[in-house]
Amino acid sequence: MEISKLTARWTGSGYTKPRMWMGGQTIPPSFERGSFRAALASDWTQGHEPAQEAFLIPYISEGPLTLPVKKEGITLDRIREDLGSTLYRTGVFIDIDDRWAHDKDNPLEHSDERFFTPLEEALEPFKKFPGWFYSRTLRGARVGLIFEQPVEVDLGSKVAKEIFAQVHRSLAHLERVEVDAGSLQDFRFYTAPIGFKRNERISHELAQLWIHPQDLPFNMIEAISKKNLYESYYLKSIAKTARSAQASAPPVGRSPRGGSASADAPTRDRDPQHPRVFIERGFDRDALDGTEQYNLLRDMLWKLSHSLIQEETLFTEIAQLLDRHICNGRRQEKGELETLIKGCLNQAPAFSSDQREIGTTAPPEPATLDEFPELSPLRRTFTYPLDDLSIARSLLESMGDTPAPIWHGEGLRRYDEKKGIWKLYPKAQLERILTRLEGAQAENAKGEFREISVSVNLISNAVKATAIITGAGEDIHPFDSAPAGVALRHHFISAGLTGLKVQPHDPSNRAIHHLDYELSPQLLAYWEDEDQGHPPVQPPIFTREFLARSLHRAPEEDETREIIEREIKAKITTIGEWLGLALLGLCTREATALVAHGPGSNGKSVLAALITDLFGKERTAHLAPQAMKERFSRAQLFGAAVNVVSEMPESDLLESDTIKAMISGDAITVENKGEKPFRMIPRAAHFFAANTLPASRDRSHGLWRRLIPIEFHHIFTRSDRDPDLLDKLRAEYDLLVPWALDKARQYIERGGYAYEAHINSWRTSWRLETDALSGWVAVNTLQTAKAQGTPLKTLWEDFKAHAESVGQTGASKMSLNAFSRALTSQPEIIKYRKRPTGAARDQAPVIHFNLKLKERSF
Repeated sequence: MEISKLTARWTGSGYTKPRMWMGGQTIPPSFERGSFRAALASDWTQGHEPAQEAFLIPYISEGPLTLPVKKEGITLDRIREDLGSTLYRTGVFIDIDDRWAHDKDNPLEHSDERFFTPLEEALEPFKKFPGWFYSRTLRGARVGLIFEQPVEVDLGSKVAKEIFAQVHRSLAHLERVEVDAGSLQDFRFYTAPIGFKRNERISHELAQLWIHPQDLPFNMIEAISKKNLYESYYLKSIAKTARSAQASAPPVGRSPRGGSASADAPTRDRDPQHPRVFIERGFDRDALDGTEQYNLLRDMLWKLSHSLIQEETLFTEIAQLLDRHICNGRRQEKGELETLIKGCLNQAPAFSSDQREIGTTAPPEPATLDEFPELSPLRRTFTYPLDDLSIARSLLESMGDTPAPIWHGEGLRRYDEKKGIWKLYPKAQLERILTRLEGAQAENAKGEFREISVSVNLISNAVKATAIITGAGEDIHPFDSAPAGVALRHHFISAGLTGLKVQPHDPSNRAIHHLDYELSPQLLAYWEDEDQGHPPVQPPIFTREFLARSLHRAPEEDETREIIEREIKAKITTIGEWLGLALLGLCTREATALVAHGPGSNGKSVLAALITDLFGKERTAHLAPQAMKERFSRAQLFGAAVNVVSEMPESDLLESDTIKAMISGDAITVENKGEKPFRMIPRAAHFFAANTLPASRDRSHGLWRRLIPIEFHHIFTRSDRDPDLLDKLRAEYDLLVPWALDKARQYIERGGYAYEAHINSWRTSWRLETDALSGWVAVNTLQTAKAQGTPLKTLWEDFKAHAESVGQTGASKMSLNAFSRALTSQPEIIKYRKRPTGAARDQAPVIHFNLKLKERSF
């Protein structure tokens, strides 16, 4: 089907992608100023049978673009000349052909899943790349990029070449796949992905189109054009795929379909006599003309001569080998090779074994990182001009790229396959790694290596560049949305909809906490089906020898021994549930903090030390409630699994809104001194210990429902104290961890704590002891219906009298408005307006509360 013309226009506020006509039919109005993305996704058949064929082109112009179709000799220069205006590139198209489907002797007339499945597996890493699209065709596929904004043609062509090289390397190991080098031609049409060709079309069963939701931003376009592929961590996995495929890829220089980009390859002279020739990996060396082959050979020999000037025989043998590989041995046949060898050796700078000139010494070996044995040696060779990104890429290469490291807060996280977590390398560690660059060298345009100066400023800027490359400053961070859970020795445990979810280690879990404990097969089977396997064993030292003794108290007059034992069981179970939720990182989701209180020497400090030891010092913060309002102090919660405070202040809880946000895991902004603020979502579980429960000016239910007070009663004396208790508790971690996780599982299945009534009773006691208003409400009032409610002023006067009688003089001075607000915050108390009985209609209603005063005597 012949296409008459193609038009594109540039607008002041943006741009429009190509407007197309198909066989005399007008393009749908939605695409007249539509997007490249919309054009790709459109069904260009428009309901016509036989189908029309639509063509796309990745160029636009400042004015109308009218082109003859299927006419030989179309080039960008001719288009510019005809138009008299500048062209801009809006994307990249790359054709991928199925060799078998294109083979005339092969009965296969179209591609099938045997072609598409391995192809799409190899292309999977590219799907992370903004602007990426993929579509199947009748006998192959098509991939490419959609630019966020149009760019100059030369810049767009560089991007096209680099992406072509990456795609070619990633697919070189696939026998049926051939990446069409013609995709790099200056000007080429492409059929629409759901279009038709010669009235043939791919079946609906095989048809597929995938487009990344985001277009390729301009800064990444520039980075790719400079071959700075590590500018974006999205491409690290692509580079890994390419390297893994090199073993079966065609030799360097081989090109699909015999195409070549050598004509467009950049060239620069090292010196007037020795031009340097660059050819892209994956292109046909036979496509180079004789002069280019000779220059390439001479360039390589010139470089080798610096190192092998004293090894003339070896240098000659290598020169002969290179001549056979690059020039098919023609230079030796013509007698030119010997002259070339002598010329290179004569011009190479001489040196002796004890005195080497700068620029002729061998480049330094990578530096081993003894402090970080999990990392690869640090590369110490670079090229001029040297910049911060070059140093940053060296650091990232040492980190590895499967998967790519991710910047998180104030450091770089790298996936540890053995532990199944993303280990954090803070800035200080990254800077310490880069100090191993001492002795690094950079190669200049003449092939000379010169030592670089490794300064504090260079290291600091390289770390900043690393942060930019790996995603610093992202509003939505992958670790913020990660599932809550903990990595054990061989499993990742997280919360499912109705219980616990057991998975193998995987980077996608985004786990950052690891405990070196294993779950037994019997316990895993029990979690699958409680009729199978075995439940966990209760840790006897932790529950009986430690908690049961610490929580025991003498019964009061109206209490029995059974009541005390049930209270102790409720406290042990609640501590186990909280500990399991803390292990899973679920305490913030459930918005609960544990508060252990009671006189000294009763086990609170042992429990605090146990929690710190279980989670590890590097995962434990110690941020007191009164410091949570300070942005510098609360930064220590970043990456912490638990926050242990052994001495809670006895004064008012300051900044209760901040405390509530911390306990609930709300997003906060934190800052380390001298660094930029960053946003984080705290995941730490909070454990507070106090001799006396503190009061709070916050009388709202929102604070109190987040706190679980558990009183420790028994006071240990020197005679009954066990100095080895903590060591004994450590010895049964293999029982404590699965027991606590199982308690959390039951919590999730139940939808709350097992002893919620007990917890509410403990909370009420705390409020009565520390909050005068709450105590007055509990002792002096009863809740009643609105019709029997009491006026605000009457309640206020009674409260002041009560506070004065019990010695709470501060509370007795509370104003009427403050009393009204405080009373409104009490749970289940309702404020409303009502006219007094017998009042005139024009009299204003009076504030009442659904409370009735009890009779009392002073």
